[in-house]
Amino acid sequence: MTQYNKLIRDKIPEIMSAKSVGYKTHTLSESEFKLALLHKLIEEATEALEASNDTHSLTAELADVLEVVDTIITSQNLSKTDIEKVKADKYLSHGGFEKRIFLESTN
Repeated sequence: MTQYNKLIRDKIPEIMSAKSVGYKTHTLSESEFKLALLHKLIEEATEALEASNDTHSLTAELADVLEVVDTIITSQNLSKTDIEKVKADKYLSHGGFEKRIFLESTN
């Protein structure tokens, strides 16, 4: 049996059962879930990086990233409005990424 040890979407067990794939799962505690979500964010961001040369795949991976971010916001009782305000404040104080500036080094 292949080991995964990762958070999966809610309907994946149903899909595996329909395909007669055996599996073992368990429900995470709240603290385990919050940590697993952060690991999932890294996983999905890495998959987005790997898909960066294919627009269709990149779109799908970014959709996964957004799903994970939305779930983190909910699980941490954060406010999307507050996050958007901090984002806007950071944009005003530090700018965005439009100029494509890449820092090579500092003295």
